[in-house]
Amino acid sequence: MTVLAEEKKSCGEGTSPADTLNFLVANDAPSLALIPYYPVCSYPPGSEECLDAVDVAQDCANDPQLCTDLAIGSRNGVAKQPHAQVLDDVKTWIAAGNVVQMTIVVPIEFGK
Repeated sequence: MTVLAEEKKSCGEGTSPADTLNFLVANDAPSLALIPYYPVCSYPPGSEECLDAVDVAQDCANDPQLCTDLAIGSRNGVAKQPHAQVLDDVKTWIAAGNVVQMTIVVPIEFGK
């Protein structure tokens, strides 16, 4: 919700992967107990059933229920380069014990 608010978007519109990863570098992830995940927000904006109702001013220091141990120390993006080079880089990062998260653009036709 914090990333959606920063991007001036509503539930269901999606967020930028870079903005989301930057948020996780700066903060621990919120608990799913407090922010349930709805994969598709079919409720009207502002509904109690949707993520739009989540209080983004939550504080882990004052409420231990908000604390999680999910955090990332850093992130890095990959510039456009040949697929073989990207694959080699990913294999190297995984072999070094790093977690690799990938984001790709999926054409709208993919779901049809």
